[in-house]
Amino acid sequence: MSTPTIPDWISAASSFLSIPIIIWGIVKIFKKDKNQERKINSLENLAISQDEMIKKMTEQINELAKQTSEYQFQSVLMKESNSLISKQIELQNDIFLHNKGIEEKKLEIQEIKRLSEIKPHFTNNGGSGSSSNFLINLKNKGFTARNLRLNKIRGEFIIFEKLNPEVEIDSGKNIEIKANITPSGRNQDNGNRDYEIELLFEDIDGNKYKQKIENRKIGNPELIKE
Repeated sequence: MSTPTIPDWISAASSFLSIPIIIWGIVKIFKKDKNQERKINSLENLAISQDEMIKKMTEQINELAKQTSEYQFQSVLMKESNSLISKQIELQNDIFLHNKGIEEKKLEIQEIKRLSEIKPHFTNNGGSGSSSNFLINLKNKGFTARNLRLNKIRGEFIIFEKLNPEVEIDSGKNIEIKANITPSGRNQDNGNRDYEIELLFEDIDGNKYKQKIENRKIGNPELIKE
């Protein structure tokens, strides 16, 4: 067995001294690996956390999209419902106006029929006259006339006697209109004795009429609309 030389001891000592360095290097590597592992774990945790957050956000977005779609659907239904209601209201309004128009026409026909049934109608039934006065005889061929009055439109030399408004003239009955010629008019020719009057009266429903009498010519009764 040979005795170790100084270089061998130096080499051995160097090898021995390098062991802690190697161990520290290994320790540092392990530490780096641990730090790296922590970083990796932290990144993994962050990735997991972000993934969960993304999942939650995705769920919220999907729920929001679902609610938005439902809102749009309900909005369409509401719009269609409002349109339908509007059309129904228009239709009901048209029907109402149509029915109202029909009812108004029916009422108008009934009023015309009623007026035709109760309207008084006077006709010329002759008369007499002289240089100082004259008489007009009228016959009621319509229905009962009430509240008879005269309204003189023209007739400078003629004075008409007032009618009794309390006297009713039934169908088939006569009424006499008496007139006096003024003294100044008696000397005038017949052309200056012309006149125009209105015979005013009412039917049993209170509707008012007028009939124009002009120089013994009598017109048809006219309804006075108030």
